[in-house]
Amino acid sequence: MRRRGSALLAVLVMVALAGGVLAMLMEERSLELALGAREADRSRLRAEAWSELELALAVIAEVRSVDRGRLHAPEQGWGDPRAYLGRPPRDGLAVTYEFTVYNANPPPPPLRVRELTDLLRALGQEDAEAANLADALLGWMKPGRDAEDDRADDQAYDQAAVPYRAPRRSLRSFEELRAVGVARAAFFDDLGRPTALLEGFRRCVSLHDFTAVSANFAEPEALQAVGFSAQGIARARTHRADPSTRAAGMAPYFRSREECLAALGGGNAARATSLISLLRVRVEVREGRSACTVGALVALDGAVSFPEAAGDPSKRVDAPARGGTTRTPAPVLAPFPVLEWEETGLPVAVYKVAPATVVRVESGEGVPPYPALDQPPPELPSTLVPPRTSRQR
Repeated sequence: MRRRGSALLAVLVMVALAGGVLAMLMEERSLELALGAREADRSRLRAEAWSELELALAVIAEVRSVDRGRLHAPEQGWGDPRAYLGRPPRDGLAVTYEFTVYNANPPPPPLRVRELTDLLRALGQEDAEAANLADALLGWMKPGRDAEDDRADDQAYDQAAVPYRAPRRSLRSFEELRAVGVARAAFFDDLGRPTALLEGFRRCVSLHDFTAVSANFAEPEALQAVGFSAQGIARARTHRADPSTRAAGMAPYFRSREECLAALGGGNAARATSLISLLRVRVEVREGRSACTVGALVALDGAVSFPEAAGDPSKRVDAPARGGTTRTPAPVLAPFPVLEWEETGLPVAVYKVAPATVVRVESGEGVPPYPALDQPPPELPSTLVPPRTSRQR
């Protein structure tokens, strides 16, 4: 009996050990299978995302060609490419398109001192601080211009812990503002975190170079900076957002510069357009818990450009000149030149309050209505305080 009991105990121990080993193998194998399935899902979604991006660009190109080379707004019919095609995404796949109009707000260098000052005033800066900050920014970006404040002149940059020079060209990123005298204290707090002023500046300023801003999408502060009144801006925004204010048969967007100016009223007519010349297209595809987002920044106007990485710091340009941008042709994904690519395994950002320049369309749900203004922008005083200077004369 003892021998039988010992044998039975040995068998039970071996069975327990075999069961433990089998459980470990199954756990490892299940992890490998899950990782393999996730990688397969990612590869499949990546292919789906790029296909949807190509579809979106093809639809934009077709709508633009039908409308005689003009692209105004997603309400033209290209906001939901799947709806335009007449074929919904396959079962289980959710597709979101996001369009960001990059020529909706002006680039800083073409702005004159008064215009840049007005923009900063519209963003909440006091007159004197706005004038001083505008002067410092233009001293950083414009050839042949020196800032009045000695914290933002070449001597201050030469005496920094790590000496550097003002590049005399447009900003290439908003992080570059950390190096600009006066601007550093205005756009970042003591801990280096962005201030509300920087968030507003990012919303109203473009890093690319073009000639006119899209009145269909421009922020109110940006339109004030280029010379349009608060009343005109409110009328234009109401025209876009409220169907009851439009005449029968009128589109919910401006189709020409004349339509823009009819709503905006007096202002710098050459700085406003109804056309989109620089557009970022993002596509997010989701299936279950997996997501993939791809995007492209496309130029619909050959004059759009991006500033050079840096100028020659050993040369000082004393004569004002328009420059600092590159006209090298961009890579082409037919039918548009592509300035930037992007790809991520994460969903696109969901905005609590989306800027007017961003249109997010869930495929099958239609283009959302244009956001109305909560209240008209305040009128800016006509007087302009000159920038203060701490420089000894």
